[in-house]
Amino acid sequence: MARLLTRGAGLLLVGSLVTACSSSESSSAESTPGVTAPTTPTSTDSPSPSATATAPATVPTTAPATPAPVPPDGPTLLQQAFDQAASGYHFVTTATVNGAVESAAEGDQIGTGTRLTVTVQNATLGYIILPEGSWILEGDSWKELDDPPPVSDPISSLRAPLSVTVTAFTPTSATLLASYPAAALALEGDQPVDVTFEIEGTMLRSITYVAPSAIPASVRADISPLVDTSPVVDPTV
Repeated sequence: MARLLTRGAGLLLVGSLVTACSSSESSSAESTPGVTAPTTPTSTDSPSPSATATAPATVPTTAPATPAPVPPDGPTLLQQAFDQAASGYHFVTTATVNGAVESAAEGDQIGTGTRLTVTVQNATLGYIILPEGSWILEGDSWKELDDPPPVSDPISSLRAPLSVTVTAFTPTSATLLASYPAAALALEGDQPVDVTFEIEGTMLRSITYVAPSAIPASVRADISPLVDTSPVVDPTV
């Protein structure tokens, strides 16, 4: 509520100066019989009416109401963030199990290709992943893997959420909560999994989710612009 400040109107009374000149001449003790001494008329100025000046009253002003901020459209903003990241991005992904870091991955996603390093139990492995195959770095040479390429892109399987809700927002950022089938996150079970997205402008900044398991487990991927912009290619060619 706006605080109303009312300035007190001071009452200024302007009194007219009334000058009364009254001259009374005393008659001599020996006055002339039958003669009335002339009396000097007393001149009295009629008092002017008192003037009252009142300062203009302060007119309270009401500030225009600030419209409530309008939240962004969650599904649209999420797709815009995905589209902006489609050409490429850098990621750092950390998996935490029972409060301890179980594994960490860092790399670049460019188009349909991924190069990354994965650290598990103090061992660091290098990977190249393309639609036509995947390779692991052993010593100084690359070895092609027999298994189908895993899904390494943290956002490729997240474009079709079951629902999207805006949980917080500012004029320049938003936090979204989206629900996905467990399979979209390579998890088991039939229960949907909630994923939190932090978006700045239309740029995706982080992805976080908690795996539905008996042991507390969570995954967070921090997204940023590309570090290495060179194409991802077959390392054996």
